[in-house]
Amino acid sequence: MLNHCILTGNLGADPEMHYTSEGDPIASFNLAFKFGKNNTGWIKVTCFNRLAETAEKYLHKGARIGAAGTLTQ
Repeated sequence: MLNHCILTGNLGADPEMHYTSEGDPIASFNLAFKFGKNNTGWIKVTCFNRLAETAEKYLHKGARIGAAGTLTQ
């Protein structure tokens, strides 16, 4: 796959849940990662459907996680 990334970092806050007009769940959260000596970057992660429900149930602020997916700008 050409556009595939794997990230590890810590959640900046608990996942936020939203729902589509059809009722499908969407969870989003910011993932903090370190680069260089004293630099922190942030990536917004979005999960859909069952993965969104799992994220809401098990993830919390400060949790160290790994995420794999595609990167969009």
